[in-house]
Amino acid sequence: MFATRISQFGKLLVFLLLDSTADGYSIGAPQSTCWTRYPKHKGLGTQVSSSPFAITFSKLTYTPGAIIFVTVEDPRGRWFSGLQIAAYRASGNTEEIVGEFVAYPLDKFKALTCFGGYRNMVTQKNDVKIQSVKLVWKAPSDNVGDLIFRATVVVNFEVFWIDVEGKLLSASQDLTVVKASKYKPIIFSHMVRDVDFAECGETKGCFVYPRHCNLSECLAAVSFQHRPDTDDYQFEMYAIAENWVSVGFSDDLIMGHDETVSCVSNAGLVSVQHGWNPHYHNERLFNRFLTEAEIKHSDGRVQCRFVLPRQSSVYHIIQQSEQLNYTNTTYDRDGAWHLMLAWGKAMPASDVMTIHKDMPAVTSVKVNLKDRRLYTGSGFPILVHLHASVMIIAWVFLTGIVTVMSRHYRDWLPKRRLFGTKVWFQVHRELAVLILLLNAIGLFAIFLHYGPGIRKYSVNHAYVGLAAVTALSLQVIAGFLRPGLDHKMRWYFNWSHRILGQASHVLAATTMFLAYDIDYIIKEMRNFGITVLTVWVVVQLLWHVVFELLAWKGRSRSSAEVQAVSEESTSSWNLHTCLLVIYTIVLGGLTAAALLAFLLF
Repeated sequence: MFATRISQFGKLLVFLLLDSTADGYSIGAPQSTCWTRYPKHKGLGTQVSSSPFAITFSKLTYTPGAIIFVTVEDPRGRWFSGLQIAAYRASGNTEEIVGEFVAYPLDKFKALTCFGGYRNMVTQKNDVKIQSVKLVWKAPSDNVGDLIFRATVVVNFEVFWIDVEGKLLSASQDLTVVKASKYKPIIFSHMVRDVDFAECGETKGCFVYPRHCNLSECLAAVSFQHRPDTDDYQFEMYAIAENWVSVGFSDDLIMGHDETVSCVSNAGLVSVQHGWNPHYHNERLFNRFLTEAEIKHSDGRVQCRFVLPRQSSVYHIIQQSEQLNYTNTTYDRDGAWHLMLAWGKAMPASDVMTIHKDMPAVTSVKVNLKDRRLYTGSGFPILVHLHASVMIIAWVFLTGIVTVMSRHYRDWLPKRRLFGTKVWFQVHRELAVLILLLNAIGLFAIFLHYGPGIRKYSVNHAYVGLAAVTALSLQVIAGFLRPGLDHKMRWYFNWSHRILGQASHVLAATTMFLAYDIDYIIKEMRNFGITVLTVWVVVQLLWHVVFELLAWKGRSRSSAEVQAVSEESTSSWNLHTCLLVIYTIVLGGLTAAALLAFLLF
């Protein structure tokens, strides 16, 4: 794995210039949308007008095992290119998909197998437009009561309707012969008693984010408590979020193969959803384990309460053409897990979650859910922390000193030599090499963590950052190849060296500001970081003005004054030394503040 990352590192520039993301599915809805049925077309919402499309049946009622012809069309002949349709119980467990599609136009459609059935959903497999489609559906072998066929109909990328419905009644209305679902429906109730984190560390364990927050005033938090009598776990969580908050149970610090529970509230629709993260996205699952679910959404805060058994599982169907593969992963809450907290928005007019913009918070250590401890964590992995730390030290602290030394301290400590040359030159050169080394470490660390996927997260920051590192590399190389004092190119070298150095510093400052513009940076961190960087820029400019004024004052003296000053050179350079010390301390303070702006989160 490590060797693979190293080999990829050399391809960074190529990867940053590529972007293969796609939000549309012209080949049909993916397997993961069995319980969402919502096209995520660049965040576009469903149409709010009444759907012109209708679902009709060859019979008004069904009997167990009956064959029913299902037609989807607009009576006025409107064309459409996409469809996703399935039959659900009208009462009881309304998440359960029933029946089987036994025939459909093979040139346009394909069947999906969702949990609990076989070929129980149909979707398109291309974007060819049609005006009508007739599907053949076979009823389940038992009477499962009245049914509702729900469809998503896509006209084009921008125009689609979700929850287009058609009701198919059971031929027998005798409720005593209706076969109940194997799984109890999850009942949601409005939360009356707000979540309470006052007893964190005493009667229950908690994970709060960010590290420095007050328990009841965090950006996000989750509490957990083992109930020995029923051998299950009660969770409470909240987040300052527009629509949803989610907790994940992960075996490592990286998102992927994690069980999740999400609480969603949007436009009057509420749900507590079981799910999992196969990679960097969440898939909603059929609810089989959640109980005692409560949810509330008010004052910009989503909060909820629910219970999970000691063990639950994620049942995943992998469909490749006609072949089906199944995986069933068990999650045991008696084990130790990294807890993840994420929050965000839902798709318009639905309880379907969109991808989070803020970086999810993860506990620093694995959590024993029976512990009554207070846990903290970060939204950023260790390699991202390393990247930010070395870059801040290099550009906020060291680069300022390097620039000032070469510009204003060429005559500093004139009687001393360091390794045979002037002190300012050795300090300037060695710090420049150190800055380049820190940049190399930072670049390697961030790419080692994200790999080619870095282009999806911070393109502008990455582009300008690479330009800054490139300029710095050229600057250091040129410094080692500088012509002699009496060479005819020395004047040109001095000016180009100065311009390139200032350009790399400006590019680095721009890069740091762009870092706080990355989508997954939370607002509090962004505001703190930009404030610190703004103060740093102002301080840098003010100090340069001070140094330039001192230099101008020295150049404007008459020859007599110069002679007098030369006799007081020691006290004059003591002043310069004091200014350099003060400048270094100020830069150190700003560096600490910039590090704090990042490390607190």
